[in-house]
Amino acid sequence: MSTERLSPIENPIWLTGSRTTALEVRDQIKRKETDNEAGRVFAILVAVVVGVLGLFGIFKALEGTWVIVYGEGIQMGEIDWGNMALPGLLLLVAIIAAVYAVYSRKRSSREPSATDVFADPHIVAVNTDDFRTALVWDGDWHGEDNVEQSPVYRIVFRNDLPTCEVESLAYVSAEDWTILTGEPDPMPGWTQRHRMAWVTLRVEGDRIGEVSWRPVPVEDVRKCFERRNYSLSRLRTSRSGESLPGLDDVMSVEALYK
Repeated sequence: MSTERLSPIENPIWLTGSRTTALEVRDQIKRKETDNEAGRVFAILVAVVVGVLGLFGIFKALEGTWVIVYGEGIQMGEIDWGNMALPGLLLLVAIIAAVYAVYSRKRSSREPSATDVFADPHIVAVNTDDFRTALVWDGDWHGEDNVEQSPVYRIVFRNDLPTCEVESLAYVSAEDWTILTGEPDPMPGWTQRHRMAWVTLRVEGDRIGEVSWRPVPVEDVRKCFERRNYSLSRLRTSRSGESLPGLDDVMSVEALYK
């Protein structure tokens, strides 16, 4: 079985990009932006409240160390570091919360808003449900409690650019695996889905289609499933799609946020 040779997909499915679907992606990003803003406000409140409590605790701990020495006035005695532990911890939490709020705000300010980006009428999107394969960012892997997945439910692209292609991982059916490789499933007893391929997606105007594919060795899929730090993306041979801010299930053919 060759894992390098691309095979054309007979009778490829083409999907037409829709502005409605693109605006659904925009709204999804805006909800994420709202959640992030709420997180920053909460972090600021935590920094202020916990910081004040920490400073007050340190002040009270130090206040108890001042002693009056006859003939020498008021002096600082030995500090009880045990009494400083909790106030110090509160101050540390306040500093971390403040750093997070500042860093998050600076990061978001460098990116244009979803409203501005998706105002371009040439940005369209498709739902991937009607494709032949199940597109994913990477293979499933086994988390602590369950199977973790990384699906691609939507693809965003521009309809005014020259023809271009990107590559994505995908799960394929048993029938398609046989068509692709000329061989049966090498691990039919493994109930976890494991038949995968690299699929080439081609954008032509306002439509996108799966035009070719090449199989991923099942042994590599097993490694990805058993070891979280083993990524199938290292096997990529062509340009991949771009992610969008805060969205794990949407792929963009072009980098919309620059």
